[in-house]
Amino acid sequence: MIDFKENFTKRLKNNSQELEEYKKYVFEMFEKDQNKELLLEGLKTIALSTQGISAAAKSSKLQRRSLYKILTKDGNPTLNNFFMILKSLNLKLKIAAL
Repeated sequence: MIDFKENFTKRLKNNSQELEEYKKYVFEMFEKDQNKELLLEGLKTIALSTQGISAAAKSSKLQRRSLYKILTKDGNPTLNNFFMILKSLNLKLKIAAL
């Protein structure tokens, strides 16, 4: 059986332009809907497509298991962990007034 997520992740890994478009999409959708679950799942896909979960965990100074737990629809990272994850993925969050 074809695993859509796995294939999508591989496609992003092999296409930097598509990966950049996906990053923009994830943040645009979060900005529009404030959907935390979509954001965390998107960050997981980005981590898998760029460096893998183990490397992302190491660079964010989190345990691999903790990072997997955080990057699920039920994840609830602390603000500190969230920013450490963003930094490990070379991402930043912009905050603006409504």
